Amino acid sequence: MQVEQARARIDALEGKVLAAQVAIRALIACHPNPEKAIDTVCEHLDRFAGIALAGTWPDEMTNALSTAQHTILPNDEELQRAQRRA
Repeated sequence: MQVEQARARIDALEGKVLAAQVAIRALIACHPNPEKAIDTVCEHLDRFAGIALAGTWPDEMTNALSTAQHTILPNDEELQRAQRRA
């Protein structure tokens, strides 16, 4: 039973992370200057990933940070759609 409960908690956390990623993508896409927002997010992600590499964080966390921009930055289609709605 503990394995099932752990899996359920992991699934719930993954859902929350996905929801946060979607929200971040939407906020960046509708920002008045999305290119600046993207640059700022990338700068902070890079800085934080450097801190993680220098620290004692688990490899999974460090790897997730290094690939985060692929999941939280809006694509061109999302940017164009947000700008049309603005």
